[in-house]
Amino acid sequence: KRSLLFSRLSLCAASSIMAFSTKTVDDVIKQYLVHRGLSNTYRMFDSESRGEKALSTSSVENIVQQVFAYIAESNLEGFLSFWEFFNRTFVSGLHQDFAATAKKLENSLKRYYLVHCVESQRTDKLSQFFEILAMEMAGPEWQDWWSLPFVRSPETHPLFEAYFVKTWVDSVNMSLFNFVSSVLHVCQLPFLLNLQRPRLATAVDAPPPYRPSEAFEKQPTMAEEDPAQQQQQQQ
Repeated sequence: KRSLLFSRLSLCAASSIMAFSTKTVDDVIKQYLVHRGLSNTYRMFDSESRGEKALSTSSVENIVQQVFAYIAESNLEGFLSFWEFFNRTFVSGLHQDFAATAKKLENSLKRYYLVHCVESQRTDKLSQFFEILAMEMAGPEWQDWWSLPFVRSPETHPLFEAYFVKTWVDSVNMSLFNFVSSVLHVCQLPFLLNLQRPRLATAVDAPPPYRPSEAFEKQPTMAEEDPAQQQQQQQ
């Protein structure tokens, strides 16, 4: 009982210190924004950083929402830039399994981008996608997708119909949420929060070493597999 009580107290202490550390870093950022005269940015940052919401959960939700917001806006440059930044700053230093999963998810998100362009009748954005990513789409997994702009009703075409159903989009959304949650759970703290690490280290014991295989054993099947291939396997 004493061990369990100590464990709970340590967890509460860690949460409290993490919240205090985040508040300290937020104040540093606000001070910098005021000093630079970036008043609009200060007001936006102050508004979004308020509240007692759970940091980990809200961070995951915000990242997922941002990715899908870029797709909803048909903002290819924004999506590619944000995804590259997330991979470079959060995923690149982790186990190679994370990088492989990130690549599969990236392909699923790109396919959803194309589906959204078709559904919103943004033929200009559809053409832009193939122009910008022509070199990256040279692989066999993209061979069928080059015909998408020329298919009259892709939502009923055998090659693409599985991508135009809500269940596939929902599975991509859930897979992205699970992946981002796993990444944020094991990645290093952002640089500014890392400056507060000595306070965390003196308050609670360090967590046990992380084993990448454990996270992926518990993680549900990803949605990055082609629905068309899944149908062929079932047949």
